[in-house]
Amino acid sequence: MKHIFHIIVLIFISAPLFSQNPTLDNYIKLGIESNLVLKQKELAHQEAIVKLKEARGFFLPEVSLNARYTIARGGRTIDLPLGDMMNPAYNSLNNLTGSNFPTIANESFSLQPEKEQETKFEFVQPVFNRSIYLNKQIQKENLGMSEADLNRYRETLVYQIKEAYYNILKSENVVQLMQSTKELVGENLRVSQKLLDNDMVTKEHVLRSKTEVNKVALSETEALKGHQLAIAYLNFLLNRPLEEPIETEVKAEPIHTYNQIHLADQAINKRAELKIMDHQIESLDLLAKVNSAANLPSLTFVANYGFLGEEYKFSSDDDVLTGTLSLNWTLFKGRVNKRKRQQTLIQKQQAELSKVNLSNSIRLEVKESLLEVDRQKSNIELSETQSRESQEVYRIIEKKYRLGESSLLELMDARTNMTDAEFNLIISRFDYWVSIANLEYTTASPTFL
Repeated sequence: MKHIFHIIVLIFISAPLFSQNPTLDNYIKLGIESNLVLKQKELAHQEAIVKLKEARGFFLPEVSLNARYTIARGGRTIDLPLGDMMNPAYNSLNNLTGSNFPTIANESFSLQPEKEQETKFEFVQPVFNRSIYLNKQIQKENLGMSEADLNRYRETLVYQIKEAYYNILKSENVVQLMQSTKELVGENLRVSQKLLDNDMVTKEHVLRSKTEVNKVALSETEALKGHQLAIAYLNFLLNRPLEEPIETEVKAEPIHTYNQIHLADQAINKRAELKIMDHQIESLDLLAKVNSAANLPSLTFVANYGFLGEEYKFSSDDDVLTGTLSLNWTLFKGRVNKRKRQQTLIQKQQAELSKVNLSNSIRLEVKESLLEVDRQKSNIELSETQSRESQEVYRIIEKKYRLGESSLLELMDARTNMTDAEFNLIISRFDYWVSIANLEYTTASPTFL
């Protein structure tokens, strides 16, 4: 009896009266450093940063070195009948004047040089391209979405770690309760056996007491299983071996009260999901502008400097310099870009409606979380009252049973009621702290207490 009252005192004084403690803080820090899903989110965020840098790179010039050396044989030729045209005239002049003009052969020239090299630097600089600027803005919005998603999962992880830690403490207290109850029913069995030996009860009392011992032993086994699973889940979140021991600490502090005023507005201002929606809406607006920008001209400056010839010669007689200003303007494309813009604007309207719906949903979540906190506080008060009353009832009946003035059925019923009351008290205490953690998560305000 003394053992179970010791557990009851522990539950009353210590277990419900803790909030944040260094041990839990350390596990939260460890989870943020080692959780695998969070690492994946961080890598996705780093990828978004790189994509933004890539988009900025399109504003800079492109410089490239191009070189080619060509050897050709055959191909198309141009025939020049120089001999056919000039030789008759030369023959006539030779006969008339006694001159000695030579005979000229017909010529054939290949269109493809047998050897040719071209080595040049090419400089390409966008002068005006609206799509490049808008693409950079879209990547900035994508980066904002990635950052908000990362922050939200970090908040989710903190809540999951808190919930898992509180469940470990809860299951630990349940195990202790079952162990103390096992000692209690064992003592009842001893008393029943003593009463039987003194012919004060029948054998039925002993058998039923043994049944009670077995039932409590089964409950203890189930409680141990729940405790092990709770430890395994927290280790899973921390990316550690599932059997790694968990240090538990109960810090005595009064239960805080919370300020309900403006919690819903805080959630609307801080929830990452709404920030993601804001970035998504802005991205769709920019995408619509990209579709409109496709109807604008783009202007590009291209400069080339290099050397051209049959041999590699890098003298001033062999170099070539060109500069080109290129304008590209699509004047008509079947209104494709206009239709794309209309589709994007419709998607933007859908996203805006989704944001309104999400805002209403968040307000509902906050309301539900507040009601759950109030319910758990009421459960604690009712469980405390029930626990005190059931303890007193059991104390009275147990004393009467020892004197043979009460039946075993009354004793078993009183013991069951007391155990159930203590179990409910444990559950309500730790579920209260889980509800507080959920309210923090729902409002994205871990310092609202």
